[in-house]
Amino acid sequence: MVRARFRLTGRQKLLLAVAAVLGVFVVLKYANLPLDRVPFPQSIQEQERQLRRLQKRLAAIEAEQSAMNQEVAKLREKAAPFWQVQGKTPPVVEVPAAFAKLAQQAQVKVQQVGAPMANKMLDLTHVREVEFSVQVNGSMREIGRLLAQVEQSTQKLLWKNVTIRPDNPTSPKMVLLNGRIRALVLSPEATRFLSGAVEHEG
Repeated sequence: MVRARFRLTGRQKLLLAVAAVLGVFVVLKYANLPLDRVPFPQSIQEQERQLRRLQKRLAAIEAEQSAMNQEVAKLREKAAPFWQVQGKTPPVVEVPAAFAKLAQQAQVKVQQVGAPMANKMLDLTHVREVEFSVQVNGSMREIGRLLAQVEQSTQKLLWKNVTIRPDNPTSPKMVLLNGRIRALVLSPEATRFLSGAVEHEG
């Protein structure tokens, strides 16, 4: 039995090649697959190069972020003694209110609180000074508790020009304390930055 051998002519080979290419494009068209996503060797190599570039960029961004976080941590440590007002209450109201609360906890009667003043600190753009006079009286034990409360306050309150004397030199019953309270207050922008708000917004 003799088997027939089929040989394709050059024209037939060309037609088959064209038909194969057209078949690929038809499949791509109905599959909605963009041509630039066809896994040709050239496109695969370009994607690999692009992936390596993105990996290097990501590593650089992570290194920059780590360095920035370290700098922010240092700033937070340095800013610890400063008063950071995060609410809507202005510092000239919040700082005296905080002192009044400390005096109440120490069971000391506040006789007088002077009008607070907010002064700009020289060469410090984001720092303000809030200062006001106070006059309190109580027993020596109560005054000691007040001094301890102020000293241990999370947000620092500093004494300035303090005098402590008995209410009556001949027969003292109470102790009078006169002085000024001073607080260094960070600006709202600096407070938001240290709290991470700027980072989250960006």
